[in-house]
Amino acid sequence: MISSPAQAVSGDLAAGAGSTTSGIVPNQSGPADRHATPAGPMPSLRGLGVDTQSLGARTAPVRTRVLRCSAVVLRAALVLLDRDPKGVPSLSEVIESDPVLALRVLHLANMTTGFREWVDTVPQAVQMLGTAALRSLFADLQADATDGAVPGLERILTRALTCGELSHDRRGFTTGLLSGLAESLGVPAATVLDVAGVSREMSDAVRYGTGPYGAVLAALLAYERKDSLGVARSGFVAVDVYDAYLRGEADARAIAHAIGSS
Repeated sequence: MISSPAQAVSGDLAAGAGSTTSGIVPNQSGPADRHATPAGPMPSLRGLGVDTQSLGARTAPVRTRVLRCSAVVLRAALVLLDRDPKGVPSLSEVIESDPVLALRVLHLANMTTGFREWVDTVPQAVQMLGTAALRSLFADLQADATDGAVPGLERILTRALTCGELSHDRRGFTTGLLSGLAESLGVPAATVLDVAGVSREMSDAVRYGTGPYGAVLAALLAYERKDSLGVARSGFVAVDVYDAYLRGEADARAIAHAIGSS
């Protein structure tokens, strides 16, 4: 989803809008978090308000926000799996149109890899997980899916698409996506990053603006603040960031419209 994805994604979303699927596969599970620090298993999605739990002993259960995936996107993803199980690029673009679904896919992939490697992009995750695990995940998520979209979808996708174009790399897209999702949810970036389980390089890019992807994100954030000096300090030409942002914004708007109107 780095360059002009709107028409292709919109078409896939429309194709999946009226489709139904059946045969829910049991959940796939993976090993504990392979990061050495902090110790213990990968943080639960409760930190993002995904489930409902009592938040303290001797207190009444507190109903937290439920972070749901888009039903339209899930249906489209399942249709693509049926139509072309090896179609990694198109399936990845559909998954990336829903930041919550992208987060869940990254989470599952990074739980599954163990200590072997980090998965920093949705295409990597799709290729690694395979059809059966993805179908299981999508089917399970359908039970709590919403007809709407994640709050702030256009802004999140604009940030992700712009970072992807400026970096010419899918990791840049993921950096913008996770940064935008954390901001939209109003949670610390570390919370989203811990759930995604991405590499230290990507985590540092989002949290501290380090490395090539951090520089791209810093330029984008400076542009959003209308800070031209900040854009220059990040090593980018303001007009390049401006052009990339406009293209990202237009594509994000088209994708959000497709999800909302399908």
